Amino acid sequence: MKRKICGRESGHVKKTTITATLVAGMVAMLLVGCDEMAKSEVVPVISIADTRTPEFDNGATKAEFAVMLKPASGQDVTVGYTTVDGTAVAGRDYAETSGTLTFSPGETMKKIEVAIKDDTLVEPYETLTVTLSNPTNATLADATAVGTVTNDDTKIYFTYDGSEQGAPIKILRADLDGFSVEELVTSGQSCARGIALDIAGGIDKVYWTDCKGRIRRANLDGSKVEEVVNRWPWKIALDGTGGKMYWSEGGSIWRANLNGTDVEELVSGLSIPIGIALDLAGDKMYWAERGGDNLTGKIKRAKLDGSDIETLIVSGNPAAIALDVTGGKMYWTDDVPPPAKDTIQRANLDGTDVEELVTEGLDGPLGIALDVAEGKMYWAAYWTGKIQRANLDGSRVEDLVTEPRSFPNGIALALR
Repeated sequence: MKRKICGRESGHVKKTTITATLVAGMVAMLLVGCDEMAKSEVVPVISIADTRTPEFDNGATKAEFAVMLKPASGQDVTVGYTTVDGTAVAGRDYAETSGTLTFSPGETMKKIEVAIKDDTLVEPYETLTVTLSNPTNATLADATAVGTVTNDDTKIYFTYDGSEQGAPIKILRADLDGFSVEELVTSGQSCARGIALDIAGGIDKVYWTDCKGRIRRANLDGSKVEEVVNRWPWKIALDGTGGKMYWSEGGSIWRANLNGTDVEELVSGLSIPIGIALDLAGDKMYWAERGGDNLTGKIKRAKLDGSDIETLIVSGNPAAIALDVTGGKMYWTDDVPPPAKDTIQRANLDGTDVEELVTEGLDGPLGIALDVAEGKMYWAAYWTGKIQRANLDGSRVEDLVTEPRSFPNGIALALR
C-alpha cells in the first residue's frame, strides 16, 4: 500500500507485523526527517541593483533598474516598488514611478523603468532611489538602489602620453566621476601631450599636441581627425570665441587661428614653457616654465598679444596651470625631481598668497583642469597612471581612472 510521509506520497509498503517498539522508533525517525526537510527548503530572496543613465538634450531616456530573484521559485513572487527623490526631483527631473513586479514560476530577472526628463541645462549629476517593499513568497536581500543621472554635456578629456616604451597613445574621455571611459583616437598617434576643447566657438572640437610636431583636432567623439599645425608644441589653450589657439613650444609662446592659419610667435627667450592658460576677460595669458633640478621654475603672465610680461612665481618645477578667474586664483602642478615631493598649489592671480593644496600621493602631475562651479579640480598623474580629483581646497582626493603604465599627460573638462 502507499503511505504519506512528511506530506508526500511514498512508494508501496508491504503489510507486516511490527512491534510497538519498532513502530515508535520509526515514528521518531520520520519526525526528525520531516523537520530536516522543512529546514532545507530555500526561501527566494529579491535584490535590486544601482544604475547609471545619461541625460541627453533631446529624445527619450529611461533609467533601468535590474531586480533579481534567487533562486527561481515554483510559485508566483511579487514585490512592490516606488521612486524616491534624491538630488533629482520627481516631475522636474524624472517621472515618479510605482507599481508591483510579478515573477512567474522559473523567472529570475525583471526590470523597473523610470523615465528621465531631458533638458539642455548644464547640471551636476543627480540621483534618485527605487525602494522595494511588501514581497510575497520571498524576502528582501537589498531593498534600495540608487540611479545616477549623468549629464552627457560634461566630460573629462585626457591623453595617454605614450612616451614610455610600449605605453598606449590615446585620446580618451569619461564621465566626471571616472565612469564610462571611451577611447576616442587610438591610431596615427605619436606621444599625445596637451589637450584643449573648443566648445565655446560652436564647432565642438578637441585639440591636442603630439611628439611629431603637430597640433591635431577631431570632433568630440574622436571622428574626423585632422592636422592643423605642423610645429613642435607642448601644451595648448584655446580661445574658441576669438577663434585662436595658443601653445608653448621650445622657448616661446605661439598662437594661430583655430584652423592653423596665421601662425605668430608672441613671446620668445623663455626657459622651457609648458602649461598655458588664458584669462580672456582680463586679456591675459599665463604659463609655467620648468626649473629642473635647481627648482627655479617660474609662472609668468602677459597680455594676449605677448606684451607686458610679468613674473609671478619663482619656485619649484611647475608643469601645468589652470585659472579660476572669477575667484581670482591660479592653480598649478609642481612636478619636482625626487626626493622633493610633487604638489598642487594655488595663489592669487598676481602670485601672492601661495598655498600648498595637495602634498601627498602625487607622482608626475602634468595636467590640471578646474570645475569651479562644482568646487573641484582634476589632474593627470603621469607616473601612477591616474586621473584624480579633489575639492578646490585640496581635500577629498579621489582616484577616478587608474591604468598602470598609461602615462596620462593632458586633461581638459567639457562643462557646458
